[in-house]
Amino acid sequence: MFTKSSRKPLGLVAVAASLTLVATACAESDRAGGGGDDSQPFVFASAGDITALDPFLASDGETFRYSRQVFQTLLEHESGGSEIVGGLAESWDQSEDGTLWTFNLHEGVKFHDGDDLNAEAVCANFDRWYNLTGAYQSSNNSYYWQKIFGGFAENDEAYAAPDPRFVSCEAEDEFTAVIEVSEFSSLYPGGFSLAAFGIMSPTSLEAMEGQEITGEEGNPNLPEYTQVPGTVAGTGPFTLEEWNQDQGRSPSSGSTTTGATRRASRT
Repeated sequence: MFTKSSRKPLGLVAVAASLTLVATACAESDRAGGGGDDSQPFVFASAGDITALDPFLASDGETFRYSRQVFQTLLEHESGGSEIVGGLAESWDQSEDGTLWTFNLHEGVKFHDGDDLNAEAVCANFDRWYNLTGAYQSSNNSYYWQKIFGGFAENDEAYAAPDPRFVSCEAEDEFTAVIEVSEFSSLYPGGFSLAAFGIMSPTSLEAMEGQEITGEEGNPNLPEYTQVPGTVAGTGPFTLEEWNQDQGRSPSSGSTTTGATRRASRT
């Protein structure tokens, strides 16, 4: 059984947006831990608005502060340290030449929308990222993908994406995902821990299918799914219920808060 997340509450600072989150964790372990009334809001604030509800499109810290609470990555950094530890992956291994990375997933994990976490769900995320087209290929909208995994299945010359380092993701069995990259790199395994690569549910991926980025380079109009709470679901300790965007603040004391209540999501 998974235990309550070890992440500590975020510090309180001035904020320009409000997010209402609902916390998710193993309810039984929370009760045993004496964590108090889980129906009461957990309140924190941040220094500014987030970019989008999809962390893949982001390169800013405020978006990742939010997304770390909602989505999980295959690997993580230990709390307060630099060591790579398991996230959604219980364990992992690499081939001798560093091109095959095998992730053994925790069993019994569910996304917030009820979908099961399995190797096919993991590979569906990587396959989506790799096959993105159009303005998604702008480095403004896929910065970390291009830094870690290179370009895309079919690079658009208009965006000058690099050659891809990602080759494929295969579900070896229900809870084993094998990711192939083109060459050994010191970018791995650390790259698998980046918040931009938070895993979303298959239902979320279906809902965002066909939605495009419009607007001008450097001033994009992001698709609806990135702006409307409830479209994307992860496995993290919180779900997002409300996002009040672009709230004004006074230079001296203006702030808004983020509230959360707790429910069970993983066994």
